[in-house]
Amino acid sequence: MSAPSISLWLPTVRSCHEALPWLESCCDVTPYGRTDDRRPGLAARLREPAAIGLAGLDGSRACGFWIEDEPDEFLEEYRQLGFPGLPRPAASAFSIYTIVSGRDNHLLVAGLAVHLADRYGEDALIDFGGVLGYHTSYAPLGEAEEEARLSQARALLAGLPGRLWEMPYRTTDGDWFSHVGDRAFLQGWMRHPDFRLF
Repeated sequence: MSAPSISLWLPTVRSCHEALPWLESCCDVTPYGRTDDRRPGLAARLREPAAIGLAGLDGSRACGFWIEDEPDEFLEEYRQLGFPGLPRPAASAFSIYTIVSGRDNHLLVAGLAVHLADRYGEDALIDFGGVLGYHTSYAPLGEAEEEARLSQARALLAGLPGRLWEMPYRTTDGDWFSHVGDRAFLQGWMRHPDFRLF
């Protein structure tokens, strides 16, 4: 299991620095900005997982997290393709990630995303940065095998609550998509036995 990351999409231009007061009650937080050649962001260490709805996790083993504003060009290709199906297009985004793997850290990154999405409002969406439930291969796949894997992924996710979109983007190998969901979907995915982030 690799180190997890996730992005929060917002329908208005917002900054992750606005989350500072919401995080201070449950995290040790240090803001940083462009003066250190990094995107504006927050370095955080979660003190109490129960404060973000994860009472069963041991906060003493939690590692550090980073929450960073994405540059405007991060959303540009999605803008060009029109954000098909979304109730409102994303105007800004920020990433939430850690550099340590393990199921607990995947749950903590997801929990922070839900916690912040609640505070930013009803229209906050979660970009998973890939196709959930899709098992990638290092060897090239034939069209039939790729379709079979996508069908399995779609079937795996179909029974979860909330809304999930397949947001297209272009790669050097052709068109692909990333899953984007609402908070209810992410909460349902967190309870699923196959839960993981990218």
